[in-house]
Amino acid sequence: MNIVDDDKGVHRDVPPLGIVTIVAVFLLAGLGQIVSYITPFTLTALMKGYGLSQGRAAVAVSVEIGSLAVAMLFASRRVKTLNLRFAATAGTLVALAGQAITLMGTSYAGLLVARGACGLGTGFMIAVAYSVISRSPAPARLFTYQSAFLGFLVVLLFAFMPQLQALIGPAAQFLGLAIGLVIALPFALTIKQMPVPSENVELRASRKSSMFWLVVICVVLFGSGSNALWLHFETMGELRGVTFSGLAITTIVSAGTMMLAPAVSLAAFRHVGGFRPIIIGNIIQMIVIAADLLIDSAPLFIASALVLNFIIAVQLVYARILAADMDSSGSMASGVGGADFAGTFVGPLIGGLFIVHATENQWFVAAILSALLTSIIVAIGSGRILSGEKSDGRLTIGSPNTAL
Repeated sequence: MNIVDDDKGVHRDVPPLGIVTIVAVFLLAGLGQIVSYITPFTLTALMKGYGLSQGRAAVAVSVEIGSLAVAMLFASRRVKTLNLRFAATAGTLVALAGQAITLMGTSYAGLLVARGACGLGTGFMIAVAYSVISRSPAPARLFTYQSAFLGFLVVLLFAFMPQLQALIGPAAQFLGLAIGLVIALPFALTIKQMPVPSENVELRASRKSSMFWLVVICVVLFGSGSNALWLHFETMGELRGVTFSGLAITTIVSAGTMMLAPAVSLAAFRHVGGFRPIIIGNIIQMIVIAADLLIDSAPLFIASALVLNFIIAVQLVYARILAADMDSSGSMASGVGGADFAGTFVGPLIGGLFIVHATENQWFVAAILSALLTSIIVAIGSGRILSGEKSDGRLTIGSPNTAL
């Protein structure tokens, strides 16, 4: 039995990670995760730098995000036997090749292949990083620090990317990511094969497989609902009278809250636990989204954007922490990451089905709220499974409160 004293999410039976490994994990995960946050810049770069229409650029972005989600979900089911160093190195090289082909310029078909390669490569990079974090002595804290580092990267990009694109050109972000991948490559080579520590939540094998897919579905649903709304962020802001500079400031402030969200996630894990934080987060999202879409108000729109971005950031970090506590191999945490990107892929497709106006959006509201409500139902069912394991005496000392 793995005994955890007063600190939840700690594995006592594994050695600490070295500083080089921690840097490697932060780089691999950060360079991969940043893809979904710079989508607006990617669309702009593809339209201005490659002469693509908005529709064709959106397809290229969707190919990258979709490939990333597929790669992570594929890797998550095989991460227990995956050669971590090989997967990290190969993923970095494939992503670097994709960025290089994009920078050199190619046909539209070649561009789709290049963006797909970037997605596949970064998917394996993130999967390896999540696996290493899940097998570390304190995955909850390390996920918290890594997520705060990601928030810092997002703030830097949103603050300086427009200036870099104006100075270097529309392809500045592709060049920046390529340089980042070159820097990350030697660190990827330092990744070592790590043993899988004993888990804080000991689930039966059959229960663990079911829990994996339930958690993935839960994250896909609330991610889809949230991302469907962000597709129309600029349009709805303009309809409510928010200036472009106001939208830009809101975006940067929202990115800044990502550095604070991981601390809230860790506190929720330690003091609440189980699926309740995810359920509460979905309920808050439903209330805020309904109010935002049904009430025509510029201040409410800005406040809603800030609250929603913060809640989503908290939920995603919390889901990774909880997954690492239930499965120390990294399989479930990688599945959560893949589900996050799947939501990023599916959400805009949902949003694209609706023409959103200030007063004609009832079906759009219903679609988003239905996704979040279904996510709540799945989370409740997942909590019931964990509660059943607890009653059977399957949970070890120090596991979080898994009752609803």
